[in-house]
Amino acid sequence: MKKFIILTIPYILFSYYNYPNAGMWLGSSYTYGSQAIFYNPALLSSKLNPSFSFSFPLSGFLGFTNNTFSLSWWNKMADKANKGDTLNYKDKNEFYGSIPGRFFKFHLGSDLTGLSFAYKYLGFGMRVVNASFIKTTKDFWSLSFFGNELGKRYDLNDFDGEAISYLENKISFGYKYDYDEDLRILYGLGFSYIFGIAYAEVLDFRAALNSGRREIEGYDTLKARYGVGGEGVSFDLGLGANYKDRFAIGLSFSNIYSSLKWGTGFPFGIDPGLEHYAEEGYHFGRIEDFNIWNLLDKEKRESLGVDTSDTYEIDPFKKKLPIILRLGITYFNPEKMWKIFFDYEQGFKERALCSTMPRLSLGFEYPLSEWFITRIGSSLGGHQGVSLSYGIGFSFDYFYFDLGYSHSRGFFYGSNGEALGLYWGLRTPMKGKIRGTIEDSITGEPLIAEVNIYKGNKLVKKISSDQNGFFFYSLTPGDYIVHVVKEKYFPKKLPAEVKAAKTTDLTFKLVPTYGILALRIKD
Repeated sequence: MKKFIILTIPYILFSYYNYPNAGMWLGSSYTYGSQAIFYNPALLSSKLNPSFSFSFPLSGFLGFTNNTFSLSWWNKMADKANKGDTLNYKDKNEFYGSIPGRFFKFHLGSDLTGLSFAYKYLGFGMRVVNASFIKTTKDFWSLSFFGNELGKRYDLNDFDGEAISYLENKISFGYKYDYDEDLRILYGLGFSYIFGIAYAEVLDFRAALNSGRREIEGYDTLKARYGVGGEGVSFDLGLGANYKDRFAIGLSFSNIYSSLKWGTGFPFGIDPGLEHYAEEGYHFGRIEDFNIWNLLDKEKRESLGVDTSDTYEIDPFKKKLPIILRLGITYFNPEKMWKIFFDYEQGFKERALCSTMPRLSLGFEYPLSEWFITRIGSSLGGHQGVSLSYGIGFSFDYFYFDLGYSHSRGFFYGSNGEALGLYWGLRTPMKGKIRGTIEDSITGEPLIAEVNIYKGNKLVKKISSDQNGFFFYSLTPGDYIVHVVKEKYFPKKLPAEVKAAKTTDLTFKLVPTYGILALRIKD
C-alpha cells in the first residue's frame, strides 16, 4: 500500500485539467485550425478556419484550484514550514473554517500540446494531459487538526480521488454543408490513440468514528488501485454552424466513446523498473468498545481493534474517459470587430477530467488595433467555481500569440486558484478581399483614382486603382466603406461586407462634375 501512496502523490501534486474558456481564449465555438482539433473537430470546416495552422509546442494550460485556502494562506504556511514551525490553533481553525459545506476539494495539473497542425478540413495533434482531484470530508480535517472530541460522531465517508496522465495522439476532420450564402452547417469527427502513462483511483472508502462518553467505536475501509502504462482509443463528435460571419455556434461531445487498458507497461521497450505494472491495495481497521476498563482487561484489550492492509498484483484493467459536453455561441460585430462569447461545459461524472456541476462562461474580446487584442471574461461552476479571466492576443497575417490568466474564488493573491494559458503558432491569413473597378459613367473608360477604405470613421487604408481602373486589397472580416475620389468627378461611396476567405466585388461608375458650357450661335 505504501508503494501505491508514493506513486499517487506526484500526480495529485502535479496534475490538473483545464480547457479554453470564453474569458481566457476564443470560446469553444470560436476555436479554429490546430486549436479546434482537441475541442470541436467540426470547427475545422468553419468559415473562419485558416487553410493552414500550426501550434508551437507548450501551447496549453497550467494551473490549480481548491475550494478552501487562498494563495496567501498557502504561502504563509510554506514560509512557516521552511522555518521549521508547525501549524498553530489559529492556522488550523482558519483552514477548517474556510471549508464550504461538507467537503474539501483540490485540483492541480496541466494540458500541454507537443505538436498540432491543421490543413483545410484535416488536423493532427499530440498533447500530454495530466489531471487529478482529491475530495475529503470536513470531519476528516476536524479529526486531523483538533483530535478526537468526546460526544461527537465523525463522518469520514465519501473520500474520493483520481489521478491520470496520458499522451494523446489525435486526428480530426471536419466537413461543411452550405445551406445558402449566409448559413453553413458544420460537422466533424475526432479519433485519438492514447498512450497511458499512469492512472490511480480510490475504489472504495468508508469510515466513521463515534466518540461516546463511555466508549469509542469506529471503522475505516480503503480500497485503491493503480496502473502504470497503457493504451486505448477515444472518439469525439462535433457540430456547429456559421451565420453571416456574425454568429458561430459549436456543440461537441468529447470521449463519446473511449476505452483504455491500464497496467500494460510502456510501449517501445521502455522499462520503468517496476516489479508490477498494476496493483491493488486495501486497508481495513476497526475499533470496538474502546474505553479505559476494556483497555485494562487483557482479554478484551486484544479484541478491541483490527488493523490490516495489503497490496497485491492485479491484471490490467479497463477504464473509460468521461464524456464532456461543450456548447459555445459567439457573436461578432463586423464594424467594430469586437466579439462576445458564451460557453457551457458539462461532465457526466465527478472525475479529474470534468465536473458534474455545469460551467457557464461569458467573455468579451476587443481589438485595440488591427493586431493587438484584449480579452476579459468570467465563469461560474465546474471545478473552478467563480473565476475571472484576462487575456491579450497578438494577431498578424502569419503569426498569432495568445496569453491568458485566470483566478478562481477570489482576486489574485487572495484567490484559491490560478491558471496560466498560452497558445502561439503560425497560420495562413484569415482575411477576405475587396476587388473593384472604377470607370467613367458616360464613356465606360477605366479611371485611375484614389481609393480610401474606412471602418466606421477610421481610415484603414489608402490605395489607388491602376491604369485599367482595377484595385485590390485584403482585409480582416467586417463592414467597411470604400470612398473613391477622382479630380473632375463626383466622389462616390459604397458599403462593403468583407467575409473570411471570400472576395467582395465593387464597381464604381464615376459621374463627371458639371462645368460651364459656352455656346456662340450664329445666324
